[in-house]
Amino acid sequence: MVSGYLAGRMAREQDWLRGRLEELAQIDRPSASDGERRAAEWLVERFAEHGAQARIEAETAPGTYWLALGIGGALGAVAALRGEVPADTPRFCPPGPLPTRLPTGSHAV
Repeated sequence: MVSGYLAGRMAREQDWLRGRLEELAQIDRPSASDGERRAAEWLVERFAEHGAQARIEAETAPGTYWLALGIGGALGAVAALRGEVPADTPRFCPPGPLPTRLPTGSHAV
């Protein structure tokens, strides 16, 4: 059982943490945006308040990772549909028809 002192301290810490998360949640921060930069600066300030060092490392980014993932995924799908997948590409299923029932017994993995 948690003592009264400890329960009160835990509640205060939970309230403190919730307040910080709510502050951070107020910042609209899509990928590579000014909001993401403001959120990073906010975090650096919070770390500094507690004596921890932090820094922001800037990198160039297109602003959306969906474009990069989408282009790569689409090219891979087109290549697979056209049969242009190299022979040495790892396969998740053996060639041929899929099994109609799963193995059972002690040899099943």
